[in-house]
Amino acid sequence: MTLPGCATRTVEVPVTREVPPVVKVKDKPPAELLRCPETPEGFPLDQVGQMSNATRAAAIRIGKAMGVNATRLRRLVNWLQPDACPAAAK
Repeated sequence: MTLPGCATRTVEVPVTREVPPVVKVKDKPPAELLRCPETPEGFPLDQVGQMSNATRAAAIRIGKAMGVNATRLRRLVNWLQPDACPAAAK
């Protein structure tokens, strides 16, 4: 950011070497870290159950956190090994 009142002159610095756009990873993670995440089945749809509001809120928090972590892991695995994990079913 340049503040017009503070700048006395503009100096362009030449680039002495080419900057690589991508940094190659030298070491691959262990194989168990490159497995696609497993998504567990949810609650059965043909059953009726009751839970308290606190339990329901906890189940929602846990489900959302598992979904975020599974998405993050799927993206990481696909970044290291393109198209290794299929897209998540919605």
